[in-house]
Amino acid sequence: MSSDSIGSDQRGILSSQMLIFFVVLMIVAVSSTAYVVTQSPQVLSNDLVDTDNDGVSDYDEYFIYDTDPFDEDTDGDGLSDSEEMNEYGTDPSDRDTDGDGLSDSEEINEYDTDPLTKDSDGDGFSDYAEIYPKEADSDGDGLYDYEEINEHDTDPLSSDTDGDGVADFAEINFHNTDPTDKDTDGDGLSDSEEISEYDTDPNSADTDEDGLIDSKEIEIRSDPMDYNTYSDQYSDYYAVTPVSNLSSDTMEGLSEPGDRLHLSNPLDSTNFQGKDSDGDGFPDRMESNNENLSADTKDIIVRVNWLEGYAPDTAAMLYVQDAFAESPVDDGTGIRLHFYIDGSVDVPNKMSRREYIESDYYQHTADVDDGTHNSLYIEDVTGSDVGGTATRGGYVIQGSGIWSSGHATMHELGHALGLSSAIYDGVDSRSISKDEYPSVMNYNFECADYNPECYTYSSGSGHNDWAHVERLLEDDVTTRTGSYGSGAA
Repeated sequence: MSSDSIGSDQRGILSSQMLIFFVVLMIVAVSSTAYVVTQSPQVLSNDLVDTDNDGVSDYDEYFIYDTDPFDEDTDGDGLSDSEEMNEYGTDPSDRDTDGDGLSDSEEINEYDTDPLTKDSDGDGFSDYAEIYPKEADSDGDGLYDYEEINEHDTDPLSSDTDGDGVADFAEINFHNTDPTDKDTDGDGLSDSEEISEYDTDPNSADTDEDGLIDSKEIEIRSDPMDYNTYSDQYSDYYAVTPVSNLSSDTMEGLSEPGDRLHLSNPLDSTNFQGKDSDGDGFPDRMESNNENLSADTKDIIVRVNWLEGYAPDTAAMLYVQDAFAESPVDDGTGIRLHFYIDGSVDVPNKMSRREYIESDYYQHTADVDDGTHNSLYIEDVTGSDVGGTATRGGYVIQGSGIWSSGHATMHELGHALGLSSAIYDGVDSRSISKDEYPSVMNYNFECADYNPECYTYSSGSGHNDWAHVERLLEDDVTTRTGSYGSGAA
């Protein structure tokens, strides 16, 4: 066979194959066209045709309602498209028209609820939540409505029942707090503040167990997480506990200086005759026979009285005592300052500080023969909040809180011990800087309320307050007879 014949045969076979391909292609095209025509709504020629017999013409389903003209229940909810359109007003293309979790058919045929509203009875709970409370979480807080209603007594419509800023779920599962009480431990701080702001325990009113509730510590700027914020020898409790609240029980929490706070007169004798080795006005015999006094260390006793509501703070008094105990007097032996917690006095009428000092309310315990100074803490009588007046045998201080308890006490006691502007210009003045005259007698000596270092007299070369106090005591100008000069601040 020639090559031309072979080529001709091959071309013939190829032509036949191509013909078959085009025939098949035309059949497919025709079939597809037929299918499209068949599947398209027949309303192109007759708008009354209803292929799925659902009562809605193919034309309306296809062009108006966007439903399936070949399925009488387009959304498969159990209601025909015609029922949804013409009888119930529901969406035939959405099985759950109101989005409450129940199909339109369930609402109409089983539960008799309104398929057009999530909450048929308007009580705040969706229809689904009322029918399936163990599966519904109406407020989206992670707790089922059934749990909230029957177990936790929380509001299933609010993710934060008590409005404290902590979600019910978190209170129950993480913090063990009460989701119905914004302040679980009743300390004055909301659960949210304790958890998010202060890092305190929302289940304990006193996180650091120092005797002060957390909110009080926040108020006075102490640390509710630290039993001893000020790194002294006293718990924070004494920082705000007035001496009027002291008892034998509360005083047990004090360390060594506790024997210098007395609930009864620390003197068991008023016989001031005899040798006085330490020069404090108390004879050796009296001191050796009195467990409250020391024959080796100078003692000063101050009676503490107050008007109701103005008792000084305990910690501030302790700070003053510490300042005397740690003073350079007697080569560092210091002075034992005793506060005799006497009691409150009733005053019918408001008086000036000078009138108080001259009144019986001040003098009723100011018997110089018993070897004590007297002090009286009163209300603000001048409008300056804190101030005091000192004279022979003691002082009167107005105001309440740490300044009157601590700073003003040490200042006015300084006057009672002889520190006045007559001996140094820096006393009761702003003429000398704090650096040059670091003393509580200096008006420029401003310091943080609860800083123990703020309770001091000067001991430097500019003016030595402590040396002056020591000299007065050793010159036998005693607490018993006390002509110490006077001062006012």
